[in-house]
Amino acid sequence: MRRIEQEEREKAFNTRDLCRCGRPKIEGFQQCQVCKDKSAQYRSNKKEAERTRIKNNKDKGLCHCGRARDEGFKTCSTCRTRAQTRSDSKRERAIENDLCATCGNPREQANRRACNRCLKRFQDKAKEQREKDRAAGICLSGGCKKPLKDGHTLCDEHLEYMRRKTAARNQRRKEAGVCRDCTGPLPFGRTALCLTCFPTISGKTLAEEAREREAKAAEKKEIERRERAERNARCIPALQYVSDKHKRILELRWGLDRDEDRTLQEVGDMFGMSRERVRQIEARALKLLEMNAEDRARCMIPAKQGRPMKKERPE
Repeated sequence: MRRIEQEEREKAFNTRDLCRCGRPKIEGFQQCQVCKDKSAQYRSNKKEAERTRIKNNKDKGLCHCGRARDEGFKTCSTCRTRAQTRSDSKRERAIENDLCATCGNPREQANRRACNRCLKRFQDKAKEQREKDRAAGICLSGGCKKPLKDGHTLCDEHLEYMRRKTAARNQRRKEAGVCRDCTGPLPFGRTALCLTCFPTISGKTLAEEAREREAKAAEKKEIERRERAERNARCIPALQYVSDKHKRILELRWGLDRDEDRTLQEVGDMFGMSRERVRQIEARALKLLEMNAEDRARCMIPAKQGRPMKKERPE
């Protein structure tokens, strides 16, 4: 009965914009200033008492809840289980909402559980820890403090575990009929590696040789591009001794306006003339440039091809 009366009293106060104590409420709050200060003081005292209790328990070698700690841990099993359950539920909710499981910000990659900033922080932290473990001469597997084996980065136990894991993975891929390295289909007669991943006579796989060829081709193309740019820069001043038509023909023919040369047929189609006529105009322009030996040497324009031009007969 008393509880019902109290609820009716609070309801009446809420409708009249009054606090439970009868004083007027603060704008935007459900309490008056006196009740708000009392609530804040109560919460502050409660937090201070909780911090004092946790500090006393730590000084006694106990968990913050007062139970005995587990060996090798700073908390008891109950608190660890509760914290793990709370963390798992929070992570699941974040993943369902496409949020980072660590900071709660939106994820940039759908197949990752954390945002790029958290991933970068985790990677830097793991790299720093590996460097410390390597300097200390212990196993680089997280949490393992055993000494390293000679020439390896893992202890004997983790090396054996990685060997068993790799063998099981290779066996599964072999039964599925795929390559153990690239998971591509295996050709007839092959049991482990496909033709792309199988080593050749040089000791490298076909994929490695293809990557090397692509790198060499890209390097060669870059060198040709730089040489062409330098040649074009030298050729532009030398073209002032010929007419605009001859200049345009040379620019198109030798690729002074782009990175590729054009054939006689392509230039002829652009000007509406035959291949032979383009060749004659090109030879004439080169003949005019030969009159200035200094510009000719600086330009390094290739020598004219085909039959030499006939000498004009004197009238």
